[in-house]
Amino acid sequence: MVIGIIGLSNESGLGRLADDFYNHFDCNILVLNHIKGQDKTKFKNAVYCTGIPTNEEITALARESDLLLTFETPFNPNAYSIFKQFKKPTICVTMYECMQDNQWFWKDVDVFISCSLPDLQEISLKNKIYLPIPIDTERIKFIERSGKIRKILHNAGYMGFQGRNGTTEVIKFMRRYINDDIELKIRGQEEHNLFAYDKSDKRITLEAGEIDFDNLYSWGDLFFFPCRFNGLCLPIQEALASGLPVMTSDLIAWTGLIPKEWQIKTITPNNISYGKFIEVRKIDIDDALVKFEWFKNQDLKKLSHQAREIAEKRSWEVMKPKYEKLFKILL
Repeated sequence: MVIGIIGLSNESGLGRLADDFYNHFDCNILVLNHIKGQDKTKFKNAVYCTGIPTNEEITALARESDLLLTFETPFNPNAYSIFKQFKKPTICVTMYECMQDNQWFWKDVDVFISCSLPDLQEISLKNKIYLPIPIDTERIKFIERSGKIRKILHNAGYMGFQGRNGTTEVIKFMRRYINDDIELKIRGQEEHNLFAYDKSDKRITLEAGEIDFDNLYSWGDLFFFPCRFNGLCLPIQEALASGLPVMTSDLIAWTGLIPKEWQIKTITPNNISYGKFIEVRKIDIDDALVKFEWFKNQDLKKLSHQAREIAEKRSWEVMKPKYEKLFKILL
């Protein structure tokens, strides 16, 4: 069984997903080479496209693969129909709850995988199943944290739609937390306004630029990532695997995975939404302050091991057989 992937080779979420599946399955891959940060050494025998993959390049991929797996987007909207011409099954991992069902090319997708909505009620697409993205506990090194929580880490990433990663809320939290007994480090791949207006707070360190993934989570005692709406969240999964306890939002994506004590209350303002597919939440900063005081009083070593145990529940060892089962059913 050979899986065809159209993806990226950088350290973005789409790049990380392509990398993970490539390393755990027999894959052919088309890589978009014109997007910033691509690493041509990551994939052996990859085809690097100079722009959006052409119909000809996708046709070649279809001939050499047994099925097509895409993450959020096919990049070329004809990709699914080309694979269907070869009677090859197609899969799209819907990264966020806002995947819309009015795109004409979705009709050629056999299965949509929701990786963050266990009840599937917020996705309108048909032929959908719930299947979480595996956590790469093999690559991500576990670092035991101990002592008291003093260092908070936040990954701003590429910011995302509607500030999904909650970086603004993290800054608001620090403005409300008046003590000097903590440090906050915000990391992100690109410069943006947030990195300009809070340099006056000496408790905050801001780092922008391409991320050294293997060392991303080596710093810190707590990972603070208050997501503003549902969807796949690789930074939370990766932080857990590294042994960082996570303070995040009370979204349905974390039901049954992250302890309630680690979750911050959210509010859904009526005037912040994206069509009918997405609810942008407002983070309750008061509750975040309460939750943080709870974290400060816990045994960090115990929390660190608990975080890794949570990640192991979705390791590749656990999740790969479930993906193999789905692929075999489609074939």
